[in-house]
Amino acid sequence: MVDYERGIQEEIIRNFSRDVLEWVNGNEQFLNIIAPPYGLSSVLFGVIISFIKRGQKVLYVTNEDNEKIDMIEKLKKGTEFRNYAHFRKGGYYRDVLLLTCNFENISSVSGEFKLIVIDESRAYPKYTKQQILNIIDNTYRRNAKYLYFSLECLFDNLREIIIPVRENSIPLSEPKIITTRIDLRKDISFYLY
Repeated sequence: MVDYERGIQEEIIRNFSRDVLEWVNGNEQFLNIIAPPYGLSSVLFGVIISFIKRGQKVLYVTNEDNEKIDMIEKLKKGTEFRNYAHFRKGGYYRDVLLLTCNFENISSVSGEFKLIVIDESRAYPKYTKQQILNIIDNTYRRNAKYLYFSLECLFDNLREIIIPVRENSIPLSEPKIITTRIDLRKDISFYLY
């Protein structure tokens, strides 16, 4: 059963990675990926690798702990790629292909990037949708593609890819509240409860 479930999850990752790579090769500049929290960030892995293999610079914005960024851990385990760094003021990052930073430092980052990934799926969001749009507006790079990975859509009326919570894509049913006139403390004995 575990192998079956793993196979379904790998198939989901392949399908969504293919959709994202189509966006990468297209003319659209913005993409929303809506996914459950702590979800399939593996979808981003292939996209980032495709840019790195072409020698194009990637900026990865996240609020994860600097020492435990999930994407960096995946790169360490899955590839030989080591040309990455976490942004600190005063550092030299001209030759780095993958630069990670948080929202507080993004306005200090300089340089041209071909892909800017904003990943809010792995950490609790600190900023509202409007604040993130303002940050993007203030640090806008004309030739970059922007990929937003979170629980909600950031770029309204633009392309979005929705990764389902369940493998079969059936929505989760909402919990129902059952009301009763029975006072559970008085009408049902402790042993039955």
